[in-house]
Amino acid sequence: MEATNETGTPTLATYRADGSSEVAPTDEELIQQAEAEVDTERYFRAAKLLQAVQNQGLLQPQHHRLLELAVSAQAIKDDLLLPHPEDGGWKKQSETHGHRDTSIYYKRVELFETWMPRWKVPRLGISKSDKLRETGRGNQVIRVGIDMPFPFRNRECVQHAVAIDSIGEDQTIVVKVDSLDEGTYDGGLEIGPAPKGTTRVDFHAGILFRSYPDNHPLMEKSKHDYPAGERLILLSVSQSMDAHVAGVPMSIINFFTRTVLGGMWGSLMKVAEEVRDGQRPLHQQAIQDKQELYGWLKDRVEVMLSNMGNGSEVKMTDSALLRD
Repeated sequence: MEATNETGTPTLATYRADGSSEVAPTDEELIQQAEAEVDTERYFRAAKLLQAVQNQGLLQPQHHRLLELAVSAQAIKDDLLLPHPEDGGWKKQSETHGHRDTSIYYKRVELFETWMPRWKVPRLGISKSDKLRETGRGNQVIRVGIDMPFPFRNRECVQHAVAIDSIGEDQTIVVKVDSLDEGTYDGGLEIGPAPKGTTRVDFHAGILFRSYPDNHPLMEKSKHDYPAGERLILLSVSQSMDAHVAGVPMSIINFFTRTVLGGMWGSLMKVAEEVRDGQRPLHQQAIQDKQELYGWLKDRVEVMLSNMGNGSEVKMTDSALLRD
């Protein structure tokens, strides 16, 4: 029996991730459907389909890596969805309600959270970088070089970024970023050692886009008077980095992670606004040249906002299933 998913992709049975089906799919059909969901960045759905496979021996290494990705991405999302980050062990560093409403929390990683009108969704980009691999719209491996002042060695980070469309689960979009070590990866991608005189850093980040909750603390304390009915986006970002810096006092490291990164976040938002206002033509051209990714993100955000604005039921992700 043939059916189609919401993107029109043919499937071999009418299996649904909630466990119901009119025709029980075979393990091979479940795997095919999971791979089709991956093609549309729906990794959580793909993971649930793979978990439903009875003969787990049929799963290939790439399927197991997909399951690991779903578990780690779900953990990031659960953390960023906390209405009060203190419940997750975060400590508030600062909160501002000026040009932007922003709160910063810290623990072993940094959490930046800000809500904004939909036109302020930033075009996140990296300068001085080389793209090593790209599969799909939001699956990229990028090598980033960082020039450091004397006497520190230059730094390099090889980052794997994956965009996950979870609008169908809980009206969110997740981006997961992890650094890659030296080795061989899917598709024969070879990551060699860092160049001479350069230190490779470890980096992990999670980004969550969602429609802002009415009772969010930033909204309750905001000094802005937005027009009635204006749809807002809540953007949360967590990140951790080990720059492998020796001989630097912990007090300086704490100052950087708790204070300097907040300034960097403000600078990033300023760049996003300048791109929006046409003040950075090179950035705008880069976005135009990469419409497969940026156009997809814009379209999916519009779908998310439309769903949240028309009374549609929001189905929460069964995170327990992803952790079994």
